[in-house]
Amino acid sequence: MSHGSHSDDSDLQCQMEMIWNWNTVGSCFLAKSWYIRTEGMMVASSIGVALLAVILELSRRACKEYDSSIVAQMERSVTAAAIANPSLLPVSTSGSPSVRILNLRVSPLQQAIRSLMYAISFSVAYIVMLLAMSFNGYIIVAIFVGAGMGKFLTDWMVVKVAVSQDGGQGMEKSTGIESLTICCT
Repeated sequence: MSHGSHSDDSDLQCQMEMIWNWNTVGSCFLAKSWYIRTEGMMVASSIGVALLAVILELSRRACKEYDSSIVAQMERSVTAAAIANPSLLPVSTSGSPSVRILNLRVSPLQQAIRSLMYAISFSVAYIVMLLAMSFNGYIIVAIFVGAGMGKFLTDWMVVKVAVSQDGGQGMEKSTGIESLTICCT
């Protein structure tokens, strides 16, 4: 028996636009199952998309932090080895400081973790890009807001300024602005 007020998902007509739009009720995002039935669903979807953009920035930060921890671990390892075996230290013949450059490679496990983290970050970025391709103004604004919030929460810029005894100064290293999409490089 059919009731006139009942509708199933096969009756849904998604509004899919290939131009800028501000559609709310009737819009679909990524799949027919993400069908917007009410204004509240659109608000919830916009908040969810903003949080997805924050998660993207968090995943990028996690990649950078993991890489930094690997570098710090390698530096500690080399320092400990040099202290234990002074013959590893470079020898200076001219009286000026001598430097030995070591090329170290991450372990297969570390590289696998880096690759997995990158794949997660790339996947989230791809989903955000597909959402932006809906050309829905609310969703695009949510992406911008989420990306801004994510940057604010995860990427405080730190600048180290070295000051010498003669009053000279220079920036030793700045972080946070090297690359917009750095992850696991």
